[in-house]
Amino acid sequence: MPNLMHHHDLAAGYLSIHRIDIFSKPLVENYRTLLPYGGVVPIFDGQFTVKINGPRFTLLCRNVPIHEGGIGIGRDSTWSELHGIIKSLDWFIRAKPRDKLWVAEVHLPNLYELDDDDPINWVFDFVRHLAVAMATSETNAPV
Repeated sequence: MPNLMHHHDLAAGYLSIHRIDIFSKPLVENYRTLLPYGGVVPIFDGQFTVKINGPRFTLLCRNVPIHEGGIGIGRDSTWSELHGIIKSLDWFIRAKPRDKLWVAEVHLPNLYELDDDDPINWVFDFVRHLAVAMATSETNAPV
């Protein structure tokens, strides 16, 4: 298991690199309970759910998709699927995958239509911790 994870925001082209060993172990373990298929995100009274299919995930708010993401290594099928989402939205993809462990995310238009009082500022942190849980699992890690 690599100790670094590249984090791509596919629409913005933003890339950050995270050390996996400094993530909150309790949060990673908390989100590991969502593996392998997803479920209700803990602490939000059922308002947010995540659907997980292998290395791909979709975050929903009140059953409306607001965020797509996945983990992988290099230009694999998960990267291609996320690239297809960007293209279907008529957005230009600015990121390029490395031959390293990565998490990539696409913020769907519905994310920006949530009410101001919806607790969405945790999404980025959730994605990183879920990605670590997935990457270190036997069922959802990229091949």
